[in-house]
Amino acid sequence: MINKIKSARLFRQFERNIKPTQNVDIVEWAGKNVYLGHSNCFVDLDYTPYFAEPLRAFASGDYKEINIKAPTGAGKTVFLETLLAYIISIDSGNVIYSLHNNNMATDWSNTNLKKVLQQSPATKDIISLCGQHDYKKDMIMLPHMYISIGGANEGNLQSRSVRYTINDEVWRFASGMLEQSRKRTHDKWNSCVINVSQAGNVGDDFDVACDDGDTHDLQWHCTKCKKHNQWSMDNMAWTSKKDTLGRYLWKPTLGSIHMTCPECDAKYENTPNNRQSLMQGSQYISRDNNCVPDHITFTFPALAIAKISWEVIVRQFLEANRDMKKGDITKLQLFNQQRMAQSWINNQDFEIDATKHKIATGNYTMDEAKEKFKGEIKRFMCADVQGENQRYFWATIRARFPNGESKLCWAGMLDSYASVRAKELEYGVDQLFIDCAFEQDEVLSKASQFRWIGLDGREIKNLFNHKEGKKLHSKVQKFKNAFFYTFASEQCKDVVARLRDGIGASFEVPLDINKTEYIKHMFGEVKKEVSPNVYKWVKRSSTRNDLFDTECMQVVASHLYKVN
Repeated sequence: MINKIKSARLFRQFERNIKPTQNVDIVEWAGKNVYLGHSNCFVDLDYTPYFAEPLRAFASGDYKEINIKAPTGAGKTVFLETLLAYIISIDSGNVIYSLHNNNMATDWSNTNLKKVLQQSPATKDIISLCGQHDYKKDMIMLPHMYISIGGANEGNLQSRSVRYTINDEVWRFASGMLEQSRKRTHDKWNSCVINVSQAGNVGDDFDVACDDGDTHDLQWHCTKCKKHNQWSMDNMAWTSKKDTLGRYLWKPTLGSIHMTCPECDAKYENTPNNRQSLMQGSQYISRDNNCVPDHITFTFPALAIAKISWEVIVRQFLEANRDMKKGDITKLQLFNQQRMAQSWINNQDFEIDATKHKIATGNYTMDEAKEKFKGEIKRFMCADVQGENQRYFWATIRARFPNGESKLCWAGMLDSYASVRAKELEYGVDQLFIDCAFEQDEVLSKASQFRWIGLDGREIKNLFNHKEGKKLHSKVQKFKNAFFYTFASEQCKDVVARLRDGIGASFEVPLDINKTEYIKHMFGEVKKEVSPNVYKWVKRSSTRNDLFDTECMQVVASHLYKVN
């Protein structure tokens, strides 16, 4: 009886599929045939109209490679689920679907995708024919095709010949894996490679693939002058309001946001209706760039997504630029990649000639810096511990001002803990921070004695973590009052490098400092690509970098005291 039921289902599906190719618009078809079980609704491209043209491009069969460079929150997963349902029901062929790792891929297959295929009118009859062993977390075996699901690695991208390869979040793929994915189609006449991702770095595999396609930018339509304009921060306008300390007053600033037409100066206020209307009226416009035949690229930023308020985007933009002025470009990089769908240029993977570099010099001497500057809000001293048999220290003292500005008061070498303490008192330091990665027992006992704070730079993601010494060290009775912080040394070095290079807030040194020695330390490390798309700071041979390390500690100090 069970076999008869299965046979009847198979014949119904066979009868459906041997009909002539359906002359339907894929967008209309999706609205009636693809049910999003995880969201309890049918696909409605009125909410994501920017995916309509990419879907039609795929259904046309005119393209061998389709790239979509989109921001986070755009609904890329729903686009891919719709695509797979269409392939299974209308234009079948074996598929390899790849994410950056196996766990992410198989989790999606077993949750969201499974619900979509089981509940969509276009696919539920076919999926019902799958037995327990036909629908696995990494392979869906259907009567007429299969879908292989896994991470983008050599093991998963070998030994198979398929019609379609679908690559999700390609920016995270290891170098060369996208090309391996392409090769799985074996140049079939009707094959297609689909790459969907946020932006990565300039020159990575996904960036090159997008540049190779006939690039289409989504542009909004001005109802007044009938011109199409880029979805760009250049067309966003607002009135910045700040308090006496230079901090943004968010309510009046964000309340003034509007989109401006560069052609006729028409203004569109930040309302849900305006955002929805502009999104619905948007159109893809080709750049007419030099491209590979049969390759097409679609791209749009988060500004084009009606559900995302422009307030959210502008605030992130302002915060990213505020941090950039302090030398920290982390937020700006993420904003460009995740919100604007723009590839990021890593400009630190080159050698710098330290002998030709000039660091900004203030109009003061180290002796004059013993007195507090006008407008100074905090003064920190940071000491790097050196020496195995005979202890010595490299140290810097910096005065901090609002908006991230700072003045170096003193920098040099000291020969004992007593000398460090004396220099601290001589310059009226508010707080001393000392490196405790080396000889931690000894350093934290001194920190407990003088109320110093220990710092330990590590390869961690968060800028710094606060922990009490007594929780981290076994000999708690000797320095129970000592505190130390672990911090992300790579990020802090990025910040210092930009401040050093004049990118961001004022970063001055005194007139009488030994600039030759100071500059050598400040360029004692260079950021290099140690593996594909992985950059780290590497010490130059035969060059000291101790003062560079103490300036990194200064960044942590300013963060801890919130004077950055």
